[in-house]
Amino acid sequence: LYGRLAGMTGTAITEQTEFNEIYGLDVVSIPTNRPIARTDRNDLVFLSLQDKWEAIIDEVKRVHDLGRPVLVGTTSVEKSEQLSALLTRRHRIKHAVLNAKAEHAEREGNIVEDAGQLGAVMIATNMAGRGTDIKLGPVDRDALIHHWKQRDLLPAEADAAYSDGDLINASYRHQAVRTLGLKKQEARDLSDEELRLRLFRHWAEHDAFVPTKKAQQLTLEEATAVLDDVPDYQRHRMSVYDSIEALGGLHIIGTERHESRRIDNQLRGRAGRQGDRGSSRFFISLEDDLMQMFAGERTKAILSKLGMREGDAIEHGMVSRSVERAQRKVEERNYEVRKSLLDYDEVMEHQRSAFYGLRQNILEGKEIRETIFGYVEDAIDEACQRYLAPDYVKNKAAQWCLREHDISVDPARLHVGDAHELETAVRRSAKQEAEQIIGITLGEYISNDTPPEDWDLTGLVAWARQRFDIELDPQTLAKGGPVEASQTLLQAAEAQIDAADLSGLAAFAEEQIPQRDLADWCNAKFNFEVSPEELEGMDDQQAADHLIDRAKEAYHRREVEYPVQFVMQMIGQTAALEQQIQAQGGQAGGQALAQLMSFVGTRYDEQWDPQETAQLPSNEIYERLVERNRAWLVEGGKLQQQAERVAHEHATDTEALIGWINDRFGTRLTEAHFEQTEADARHRVAEGDERQVWIAKARTLIETIGRSALRGEFARLEQTVLMQIIDTAWKEHLHTMDQLKSSIGLRGYAERDPRIEFKREGADAFAAMRSSVRDQVTEAIFRARLTPQVQMQARPAVVPSGDSTPPAEPVASDPDSK
Repeated sequence: LYGRLAGMTGTAITEQTEFNEIYGLDVVSIPTNRPIARTDRNDLVFLSLQDKWEAIIDEVKRVHDLGRPVLVGTTSVEKSEQLSALLTRRHRIKHAVLNAKAEHAEREGNIVEDAGQLGAVMIATNMAGRGTDIKLGPVDRDALIHHWKQRDLLPAEADAAYSDGDLINASYRHQAVRTLGLKKQEARDLSDEELRLRLFRHWAEHDAFVPTKKAQQLTLEEATAVLDDVPDYQRHRMSVYDSIEALGGLHIIGTERHESRRIDNQLRGRAGRQGDRGSSRFFISLEDDLMQMFAGERTKAILSKLGMREGDAIEHGMVSRSVERAQRKVEERNYEVRKSLLDYDEVMEHQRSAFYGLRQNILEGKEIRETIFGYVEDAIDEACQRYLAPDYVKNKAAQWCLREHDISVDPARLHVGDAHELETAVRRSAKQEAEQIIGITLGEYISNDTPPEDWDLTGLVAWARQRFDIELDPQTLAKGGPVEASQTLLQAAEAQIDAADLSGLAAFAEEQIPQRDLADWCNAKFNFEVSPEELEGMDDQQAADHLIDRAKEAYHRREVEYPVQFVMQMIGQTAALEQQIQAQGGQAGGQALAQLMSFVGTRYDEQWDPQETAQLPSNEIYERLVERNRAWLVEGGKLQQQAERVAHEHATDTEALIGWINDRFGTRLTEAHFEQTEADARHRVAEGDERQVWIAKARTLIETIGRSALRGEFARLEQTVLMQIIDTAWKEHLHTMDQLKSSIGLRGYAERDPRIEFKREGADAFAAMRSSVRDQVTEAIFRARLTPQVQMQARPAVVPSGDSTPPAEPVASDPDSK
C-alpha cells in the first residue's frame, strides 16, 4: 500500500528471488564496515543423533575449557533443555539458557550482555532476530587463571605471581599428568620440549585422528602443524590472553541445520561483528528432520557401506553444499506456499481496499450524498436497460411459459404484438421441443441399435407416465418398436400442449408493458409516483435521465422534510412525556414549546411568538418548518444570501467570521477550518485580489457549515443506513469468500487453475455484494427513519419564589442530535 518500499536485514540475500518476483524489489548486498574475520567451518555429519550430541558436548567442553565464549543454537525448547542437562551432568559447565520460557525471557538482556565474556556458554533457541550485539569483553589475568583452574588446566598452586611462560609450562605439565597418566615427578623430570612433544603427539592421535604409529613419529614442529589444521584448536598454542578477541572470539555451534538458510546465517552472524574474530560450525545427523527429508535411510546405508561407522564424522565442503541444496528445496517449497497464499489474498486485498476506503469516507461523513446518488443513478440505469430492452416482453413471455407450463420457448421466435399469434407460436415451439425430447429419450430406453431383449421398457413406461401422463403397454411397445412408440408419445404430447391453457399470454400482447413495469419498479423502490405515460416513446437512456431527475427531486424533498419530521417527532415525544408527568402530579409544562422555539431560533435564525405558536395545530407547524427549511436549502435561498452578506460584513476579519459561525450554528470551528476551504473557494474566483478570495472562502465555509446544520438529521440517517447495510453485506461476503477459498481447490480435478477460478468467482461475488448494497441503500434511503430518544425529569410542582421563568433549554436529551 506504500508508494515506496525498502528494508534492511542481514540475511535477505537468500530470499532475493521472492523479494523480486512478489514485491518487485531488488536486493543489494552492502559490504561490511570492516572485513569479516569469522571462520565458518564445514559441517560435521554423523550417522546418528546420539553421535551428534556427543560431539557437540565435546566441542563445547574443548572450546570452553580454554575460556572462549560459546553460543549454541538449538531449534526447540526441548532440545535446549536436553543439551543443558548434558552439559551439567557430563562436564559441570556453567551456562545460561535462553528460550521462550518466561523465566528465561525476563533475563534475556542480561544473558545476551554477558554472552561474550570469558568462559560464557549460552544455549539459545531461535537466536535469530534477538536484536542485541554480543560484545567481546577484555580478559582479566586473575579471572583467566581462576577459570583454567576450574577447568583443570592449571594446578591448584598456580597463581598470578607466575610469569606468562611459567603459567603455560605449568598448564602443559598439569595436562600431561591428567592426559598421559604421568606421575608428577616424572612430568617434572621431563624437559619442556620433551613434555610438549609427548603431549602434542597424544593430541594429534586423539584430536586430529592421526594413526597411532604415525603420531609417535611426529616431531614437535610436525605435531604442531597437524594440530594447527584442527579447526578452532588452541591447546597447543596456549597464551595468557588479555581479551576474548585474542582467544579467538565467540564460537558458534549449530545443533542442526534449519529449513531456511536465513536462520543459519542469522545464527552465524552473532559472531564476527565489526571485524571481530569468531568461528562457527554446524553439527548434523542423518536422523535430523531436514536430512530425513532429503537424505534419509538410503544415504545412511550408502555411507555405512563405504565404511562409515558409529561415532565417525564426515567433514567436507561437498557435504555442506549438499545440505544447502536441501535447504534451497525447502525454501522453494515454502516460497511457493507463500506465493500461492499471496495470489489468493490478492483478490481480498483489492476488495478490502475498495470496501474500507468507502467505509472510512462514510465514517468521516465525506461524499455521502455523492455515494448515494451514484447508487441511485446506477440502479436506474440498470433498470432502464433491463425493462426497456427490445426483447424484454418476449423474455418475460418465455419465462411465463416455462414457469406455468414447463414449456421452453425461444424468445426470438415470439411475436408479442398479437395474442393469437403469440399463443400459436408458443404451441408450435412446444411441439417441436417435445419431438426433440421424445427422440432423444427413446434412444436411451429402446433403440434399433440394441436387441429387443436389452430394451428398458419398464423405464420407458415410467417416463411416459411422469412426463405426459399416459399409460403405455410394454408388450405393445415391444411389438411396435421405436417408430410406433415415437408416434404414440408425440400424439400424447401434442394433445397435452393443445389442451394447455395459454390465455395468460394475452397479457404480454398489451401495450406499455415495459413502461408499466419500470414505473412500478420506481414507485416501489423510490417511493415516488411515475406513470407509464411519462416514459412513453423514450429509449433506455432518455428514460434513465428522466427518472434520475425525478429521483433527485424526491431526494431533495426528503432532504428538506426529514429533518422537520425528526424534530416534530422529538417534540411530540417531549409533549407526551410532559402529559405523563402532569398526570402523576408533577409540573413539566412548556418544555416542548421551548424546544420548538430553540430549534427555530438556532436553525432558521428566527424568533416566533410562543403564545401564537402554542395555538397552532401540529400540521400547520410542520408545514411552516418545511417551508422554512426549503427556503434555506434551495439553491440561491436564504443560506446563500446570508453567507454573501456575512462574508462582506466581516471581510478579511477571520476571527470575527469564525466567532459568528460558531454562535450562529453552535459549532466549534477554528481558523484552521477557514484555511482548509482554500481549494473549494478558488474555483469561484479565477482572478482577483486577496479580499475577493477571502470573501469566497468565507461564503464557502458558511454554506458548508450551514447546509450540514440544516440537513443534519438527514445526514445522520444517510450515514446510519449506509453503515448498517455495508457492514452486514461485508460480513456475509467474507463468509462467502471463506467458503469459496476452502472449496476452490477441487477445481483442479477439472483441469482448471484454482487461483484463476478464485479470482474470477471472487470478483463476481464482490460485484454481487456491491449490487446488493446499492439496491438496499437506494430503497432504504427513501423510506427509513431514525427514532429520537427523549428523556425528561419532572420539575417540582411548586416553583421557588423569584424563579418563575422556564429554563431556556428543555430538559431533554436526544443522542441522535448534536
